[in-house]
Amino acid sequence: METETKASESEGIRRGAKGLFQLGTKPGPGRPRGSKDKKPRVEKRAAEIAKHRLERLTAKAIDVLEAQLEQGDAHAARAVLAKVLPDERHAGSTVHIPELADATLSLEQKAQMLAKYLGEGRITTEQYQMLTRSLESTAKLVDVERVQQVLDLVKQGRPVYEAIREVEQRVH
Repeated sequence: METETKASESEGIRRGAKGLFQLGTKPGPGRPRGSKDKKPRVEKRAAEIAKHRLERLTAKAIDVLEAQLEQGDAHAARAVLAKVLPDERHAGSTVHIPELADATLSLEQKAQMLAKYLGEGRITTEQYQMLTRSLESTAKLVDVERVQQVLDLVKQGRPVYEAIREVEQRVH
């Protein structure tokens, strides 16, 4: 520490006991004029690396697609394409499935129908997720309605187990 203090004093740099610059110490020369900033070089190199990786991944995705199509696996190829390319066909479009309005179908049957449509490629994954969330909300509303019916029967003096059985018999 003593040698560092002597060297800094001989260069005109004065530091206190804690190693901090003392008041009145002149600043150093700073960065030389005309020297290049490192940030643009780093950003340019990062962009080059990202571009190279994207090219590599795209080539790999194309190889996987070709292999799957050669094996006759169109569903797997469609799944890879869905991950690589955005599906513009259905962006912002409405879905018209008249069978969902059929009151005789159970919610489970409607969910199975949606899964079938997804497998056939008639709806996108995003549309499937949106429609199944809607079915889940409907199922919750139906459950709340059934609970309310059971509570109404219990308020009328029926035992809970009988009220539940009666509501279930109405449904089925």
